[in-house]
Amino acid sequence: MTIDQDKLMEFLHRFVGDLGATMAAGNVLVGDRLGFYRVLAERPMPPRELAERTGTATRYVDEWLRGQAAGGNPRGRRIGGAPAAWVSTARKGGTRQ
Repeated sequence: MTIDQDKLMEFLHRFVGDLGATMAAGNVLVGDRLGFYRVLAERPMPPRELAERTGTATRYVDEWLRGQAAGGNPRGRRIGGAPAAWVSTARKGGTRQ
């Protein structure tokens, strides 16, 4: 049996994209429930400050932000050498509109 390489690659691209979206959905839910998006809607801030403002651990906030960055979600810059990030689509209520 001959495998159509173009169809196989198309399927794999869709599969990997769907898998990535599924994994990212959990991080979006975590960010919403912990109030990360709501706080970041105010202004950019480093992970330590976001952790303090949301009562969470800096290490986990940093990992969450890295996951968001990998998905292209935060728009950020550096503040005093530390990465700062925020999500431009965040709303005051913590959810997208």
